[in-house]
Amino acid sequence: MRDGSSFCPNCGEPVSGDYLNGIAPQPAGIAPARYHELKRRKQVSGLIMAVFVLALGIGALGVGWITIHAGSDTEEEATVPETQAEPEAEQEAAVEAPAEEPVEEEEQTGEVEVKNSVEEYTWEELSTIADEISAATSASDAMDIAIGYNLTNSDGTLDGTQTKSVKLSNGSTVDVQIIGFYHDNLADSGRAGITFMFSESIDKRGMNSSGENNGGWKSSDLRGWLNSDGLAMLPEDLQSEIKTVIKSTNNTGMASEASVVTSTEDKLWLLALTEIVGECGEEYEMRDIYNAEGSQYQFFENVTMSPFYESNYDALSYMVRKYDGYETAWWERTARPKADSDFFRVGTDGYPDYGEAADDPVGVLPCFCL
Repeated sequence: MRDGSSFCPNCGEPVSGDYLNGIAPQPAGIAPARYHELKRRKQVSGLIMAVFVLALGIGALGVGWITIHAGSDTEEEATVPETQAEPEAEQEAAVEAPAEEPVEEEEQTGEVEVKNSVEEYTWEELSTIADEISAATSASDAMDIAIGYNLTNSDGTLDGTQTKSVKLSNGSTVDVQIIGFYHDNLADSGRAGITFMFSESIDKRGMNSSGENNGGWKSSDLRGWLNSDGLAMLPEDLQSEIKTVIKSTNNTGMASEASVVTSTEDKLWLLALTEIVGECGEEYEMRDIYNAEGSQYQFFENVTMSPFYESNYDALSYMVRKYDGYETAWWERTARPKADSDFFRVGTDGYPDYGEAADDPVGVLPCFCL
């Protein structure tokens, strides 16, 4: 634009010298009046548009202000002091979240996995089962536990097949068999869970080197050996589980009254006459002494063992035992009250009440409890 240019006062367009001479400039083909009318309309439209835009801006500001305050109100309503919100959140979580199942800890009560036979259990497991049987409140409950662990036949009977092998320190392997449950009294109170006896002789020894029965079982050489060197023949895992029990015996020798029966505490012991045959009748002159020494174990009852005059050959066959592959007689702890030299023994034919001189070497089939 050249210096000195001039502009129209109505529309603001640059003008030439004609305007200066009183002639207003105009676009070609438009009358001057019409031109200025259009200019005014354009200006008015621009003003209206400006007002409209301004109104829109004010409206937007108003909406924003309302939204902000509405949001602020909402936030204020939703905002709760933390001390109140936390318990409510915990309550909602407690309602919505499923209750967790309590985790059952593995019981350490000594329960043992049930196996198919006595042989399959370890001595530690059998001892644990014995403790469970010992804790029973009755002989019936004890039997149910024994059946549940397959320690008996399915009907609860014992027939001599409930056995477990034991390797002795001399290298030989012999079987032991279950003969009863919940039968013997423990030295420290309560009942022993399981009673075993050896199915075979572990040695052949005399009862007393003196050849007498004076002092009975309590003072015998064989009792001393069984609870020392005899016990040491057993494997450590068995020795550690054997319980001490109380055994009643004629501990005098020659006698005529039951008052001679006293108790001993033993880990290994021999069977008494009545523990094999059951209660003795009138046919036994010294029956009061014999019957005070104990009661019949389940195994002998199940195979129908009874005093010799009532025995049948089937029952006697269960009594025949061996040592080193040969049939042998075996000791009982019962002294013969009418003789000063004899103890009872089971013969090679199975009869249970033969007398034998105390210094004769006879088979040894000890018993023990878990």
